Amino acid sequence: DHPSLATYIRENRTRLVVAGLTVLKAYAIHPEPLMLAPLESFEDWSWRVRDALVWLGEEDPVAAVDYGNDGSDEISVAFTVIATVAAAKVHGGKLEFRTSDLAIWASSNFALREALELAGCTDPVSSSKVSYWLRALKNRIAGGYKLIFNKVHGGREAGKWLLVLAEMDAQT
Repeated sequence: DHPSLATYIRENRTRLVVAGLTVLKAYAIHPEPLMLAPLESFEDWSWRVRDALVWLGEEDPVAAVDYGNDGSDEISVAFTVIATVAAAKVHGGKLEFRTSDLAIWASSNFALREALELAGCTDPVSSSKVSYWLRALKNRIAGGYKLIFNKVHGGREAGKWLLVLAEMDAQT
């Protein structure tokens, strides 16, 4: 309804905040809470904000969530691209790399950078962001590969990540 939503929000911030808090307060003092099944990991938000919106007559925001796409396709592509790049960069046959290696490779390889971004890595050329992304996917199987973390010298040095064929991992 507004040509520039950001401008509208800035100009009406106080009014919008007051309206939002009024809804939350009205729902909080309502004698019969809805108690919809909460969204996993967002229980507080579900019980406070989501239930208040539905009670107000708005569409359930959780109804718009697509549970059919858990990112598996994008992660499969990312693992496959990482394996391809690692095979070209690493000698010795093992698809092993450090977090910093992956960030450096992504800085000069558009396909790798794009695959990592599409798979959820917020900044593929930042070692810390790549590290968060890799840790979130530790032991994940996708694209026929399993992502494994190996400590180096008992954790005294930067660890290495390893992509192994999922079938080979099952045999070991």
